[in-house]
Amino acid sequence: MAVLRLSEHFKYLDALPEGLYRAVITLHHGRLKTRVTGILQWRACLLRGELPELDQLDWPHRDLRQILLNQLVTLELVAACRNEESLTDHLLNTLCQAIDNITQRQQIPAAIHKAFDGLQFPSSKSRYTTASPPNPSASLDQEKPLMGNSVKTSIDSPAVLNTIDNYY
Repeated sequence: MAVLRLSEHFKYLDALPEGLYRAVITLHHGRLKTRVTGILQWRACLLRGELPELDQLDWPHRDLRQILLNQLVTLELVAACRNEESLTDHLLNTLCQAIDNITQRQQIPAAIHKAFDGLQFPSSKSRYTTASPPNPSASLDQEKPLMGNSVKTSIDSPAVLNTIDNYY
């Protein structure tokens, strides 16, 4: 009984082509139903050889839509997508990757700060402890002991930012 209700709840996924399923399901931008509806809007327009109108799309966020629409105009691929499901789906998978990369990059600094918020460096008595949030007036660039060594820490250091940029 519960399986039937769950199946009915996600019935909208049936309209999603198999080649787009994974990219749309695993994407982090927007709610699932909005992503599915949005990608199907993009797909229908592209398969007609048309560029979707900015205000007719429900997904992604308006700023991202504008960037992606501009890029598609620049690449001149829209006409080539007419009646070409394989090319259109490949383009939409690439679009999903681009959206995921953009949204992850926007969230990285906040996620890093949140992850380290309240974490103290280990002392000789314990490995890791949590504490109240750090003093806002304290600098992130202060030297702090880490396992008996003196290490200069900074979330905004070029080495940390380069590592993040290379990873994502």
